Amino acid sequence: MRVHTGERPFSCEYCDKKFTQLSNKKTHMRIHTGERPFICKVCDKKFRASASLAVHMCSHAGEQNFTCSVCNKKFARSFDLRRHMRTHTDKRAFSCEVCNKSFKQSRQLTAHLRTHAGEQAFSCEVCDKKFTRSSDLEKHMRSDLHEQSSSCKVCDKKFTNSSNLKAHMLTHSDERPYSCEVCDKKFRSPPELRRHLCVHSDERPFSCEVCNKSFKHHCHLSAHLVTHTGERAFSCEVCDKKFIRASNLRAHMHLHSDEGPFSCEVCDKQFTVLRNLKAHMHIHAMRIHSKE
Repeated sequence: MRVHTGERPFSCEYCDKKFTQLSNKKTHMRIHTGERPFICKVCDKKFRASASLAVHMCSHAGEQNFTCSVCNKKFARSFDLRRHMRTHTDKRAFSCEVCNKSFKQSRQLTAHLRTHAGEQAFSCEVCDKKFTRSSDLEKHMRSDLHEQSSSCKVCDKKFTNSSNLKAHMLTHSDERPYSCEVCDKKFRSPPELRRHLCVHSDERPFSCEVCNKSFKHHCHLSAHLVTHTGERAFSCEVCDKKFIRASNLRAHMHLHSDEGPFSCEVCDKQFTVLRNLKAHMHIHAMRIHSKE
């Protein structure tokens, strides 16, 4: 119905161009982002729209039904033929109103006008650098500079966008910019803060479908579900004994070590299991009591 009413509710976030359909807006946005998700399986050439890829595939099939009347060159699309015909003439139908420079193609004029406006409508999703022309963005995406800007300078880990890189960089620093409004505890990232906020809430959104027990975190539910399946996914590399939880495996590994993580504050004796330390402390308590 929007075709008849003229309503265009979907606006481009870069240039405010409006569209009747969301799909058309998404295709248009790729002009600004440089994204080309449709890839030819024959030559790996990339396209913004599936229709462009479909037309391109004709070139591999040998279908070239449009012939230039001047030089007999053949084309797969009538649009390509019309554009080619301009090479046989000096006509430049598209003129800049600012400097009167003329162009054979409308897209050349559009790119040229951005140089007057200072508009940089094409943004790199990795480093946020902006460009006047899509070709400059594509060139930047292939450059070594882009590769460096998407990588962590500390550990060389690579990221697909600048926000993820910035969040990662906090792991190499003591900075904790996100604070809990309830207890003022600080965190490196919004996800960490969101997980912490469950501590201050009675909400348990993750429920077990077997016994209806509920949990605050999905990871706790996942650990609980193993108790129903009996799966023992954590194996000791020394004796092959298997455990349901990773924490149980870590506690078990102390049995193969000369050092225990639990130390008696009275005599410095070490224990591999906490309950053994508690039993040992009871002996000290009994001795002190008997002396009294």
